[in-house]
Amino acid sequence: MKRLLTTTPFLDLTYHFAIDIQALSQRARAVSRKGHKPILGFDKFKKHFEGGLSDLALHFRTEFDQEGSSCDTLLTSAEFLRQLPDASFTTDRLEEHVSRFEAYYEATLQGAKANVDSLRCFGVSALIEPFLSCAQREHESEWTKKCVARLEVLIKRAQDSLLSRDADVPSLLEFKNNLLFAYVVICDALRVGLSAAVFSYHLFLHRAFSLTRWASLTSQLRIQYAALCLAMAQRFFPPERPFKTQLGVSFNALADLRSVLEDAVGASSEQSLLMHLYVFRWFLDKLEAEAFSVQNDVTGLRALPTLSNGEQGAVVELVRRFTSYRYPVTANHLETFLLQFGSTNRIRATIRFLSSIRFYPLWQLAEAVEQILRAEISQHGELIIAPLGDLTGSASIIGYLASHSRLKKLHFVEDVTHALAATRSGGRIYFVDDCALSGTQTLNFVGDLVGTRQLKKHHTRYCQPLADRQQRELSRRTTVFVYCLACDGAVDRLNAELAVAGLSKGTYEVLPATLEPLSVKAFGSMSPVPWASSEERDDLMRFCADVGYDLLGERAVEKSWTDERRRESSLGYSDFQKLIVFPYTVPKSTVTLLWAHGGSERQWVPLFPVIN
Repeated sequence: MKRLLTTTPFLDLTYHFAIDIQALSQRARAVSRKGHKPILGFDKFKKHFEGGLSDLALHFRTEFDQEGSSCDTLLTSAEFLRQLPDASFTTDRLEEHVSRFEAYYEATLQGAKANVDSLRCFGVSALIEPFLSCAQREHESEWTKKCVARLEVLIKRAQDSLLSRDADVPSLLEFKNNLLFAYVVICDALRVGLSAAVFSYHLFLHRAFSLTRWASLTSQLRIQYAALCLAMAQRFFPPERPFKTQLGVSFNALADLRSVLEDAVGASSEQSLLMHLYVFRWFLDKLEAEAFSVQNDVTGLRALPTLSNGEQGAVVELVRRFTSYRYPVTANHLETFLLQFGSTNRIRATIRFLSSIRFYPLWQLAEAVEQILRAEISQHGELIIAPLGDLTGSASIIGYLASHSRLKKLHFVEDVTHALAATRSGGRIYFVDDCALSGTQTLNFVGDLVGTRQLKKHHTRYCQPLADRQQRELSRRTTVFVYCLACDGAVDRLNAELAVAGLSKGTYEVLPATLEPLSVKAFGSMSPVPWASSEERDDLMRFCADVGYDLLGERAVEKSWTDERRRESSLGYSDFQKLIVFPYTVPKSTVTLLWAHGGSERQWVPLFPVIN
């Protein structure tokens, strides 16, 4: 059987577990079955086998197992399978051996020091040897895979125990390392691929512990853990080949591998461990260069975004926050988006930029509109709510949220005509929507409703105009525009221009749940983004503006925009530079490259794609 990594002992996984796999393999091959009279019954073999042991051997074997049962049975089981002829070495026999190991596992999982020694001295060898023997015989891959799957379940249980609050971490980590080592050797022997889930979950262990708790472990134990991670990584990513995406191994798993190797480099600082340091450092550099590097479109140089632990955590948190967007933001999607920024410094700045996005989940929007409507019910009784436009836009979503709230005195109608019929002169008609950032959409809706808006070819018609009689009836009602969020500038504009659009003065109200200052911009002097410096902010602003300008090319032609208008909207329509995202869409006042796609100079992939 080949060595697990290379012929260099510092890269040989067996070096870190003090188990001579080569000797076990030779022992498995050494049994001559010609003329051999095997004992086919396990109970009979056990009695015969243990009767031939000396008192000293029995004492040595039971020293690590107080009951003297589970360890003895496992060792005897390994000897029993080794002496069986090929015809008797069946699926059931090997599964029985795995069952005996599971019983042994239950007895040793308590984490006591003696139990760890038992696993290291006896358990791993006893588990592995029959599988090495199996590799010398004819066998079916399906039933060997079944045995391997049972080991994967045990590995998962061992890690769950390790992550429990009262775990004896050093002992249990060594226990799990030994168990996983046996799993790697068995998979190699049977030519069965490692589970990507087992690999990723083992890497996650390092992230699950605090830095101080992990650093309190001995260097030897941390290096053993890292060597195991490195050995498994090389099954998925052979060192002689460039890194390529592997099914089941996410970008987050590679980030965890990088953290593990960085820790191993720090733990290998002693003079006697310098070779370990060189090995871990070499693979870490390869990982950085081939998995985390960014190709610079202009110079062709490679920049290495060696993100800090905090930045890596921020990336994971961004995925968690944005995953409920209508096109789910996955780790791979976020990675694709970030890599488009082209340099390490810019990627760091973008992470800060994205962390400042206000992503409003549906429950928060529902709570905001419910807050206003509850106050209106207490003052005016039953409310008549009509759609702001047709029944397909964001207003319909907010209307749906309101209709499924705990409020009882809400009456929803199909359109303004039905709202007029449901109210009397002096009554109130309500319109609800998620936001008013510029106020343009509301003004266009009112202009369409009363017939004062001049429609151009590229304009969207929001509703059909009312008849003259209905317009007179509308003038005798109060129209109330309710928004979950509104810019202060939009509120001022609506209060000033709704009369110009066709509503009678004093017959309308604008009620926002939250006011957004128009002066607060992503790249402004009072930006909500915690920029590291003005240079960082200005560099990312130039990049975003260039990309946004390119992305608006087709839209500018369709809407007959001037070049000045196109450039003004490169950081969000009307240069609003907002960082506002809803789960179902993104306001176009939000920075353009977050939602627009395409472009003539590059095929830009937005983080939050919208339909139009």
